[in-house]
Amino acid sequence: MPTRGGAVLLFAPFGAGPADQRAVEARPDVVSWRTGPLEKELTVMGAVRAVVHLVTTGTDADVVVRLCDEHPDGTSRVVADGVRRASARSVDPVTGRGGRGPLEPGRAYEIAVDLWSTAHTFLPGHRIRVDIAPSSSPRWDVGANSYAPDGESAPAVTAEHTILQGPGRPSRIVLDVVTSPV
Repeated sequence: MPTRGGAVLLFAPFGAGPADQRAVEARPDVVSWRTGPLEKELTVMGAVRAVVHLVTTGTDADVVVRLCDEHPDGTSRVVADGVRRASARSVDPVTGRGGRGPLEPGRAYEIAVDLWSTAHTFLPGHRIRVDIAPSSSPRWDVGANSYAPDGESAPAVTAEHTILQGPGRPSRIVLDVVTSPV
């Protein structure tokens, strides 16, 4: 999947900032969820993270999550995004401690994705949109869908990824909402 905007360097050839994501979101390898139109403004501030329950036919997978602000005209702009390689699911993102390991094809895994922090107000009539994709190139390296130990290269394979949702496997985005005093 191509990178389009986001928290990238200003001189990046794929654009920086809150670029419209509609062309990317229309791809068959992107899964999207969105709220209904908001009735009043909603401000989120602080850390943003996603918890994605994933099953793959490969032995590794990349999980890219984007939080977007979808305007009433359909324009969808990136607010925050992040990536996690599933083989590194046990590595602490702050300390770097923990080990990598292959995925077992067909088994469900919980993958935490850090989208860093943001401060953003979604306006009335807008929707909160979450997109999940298997890559964002050239911003992040494209994974091979197959595991290799650190320092080794993995052969690229085609894999099918399934995002699970529902009571037993609640894939979700976690936002800190700012409330105004009454």
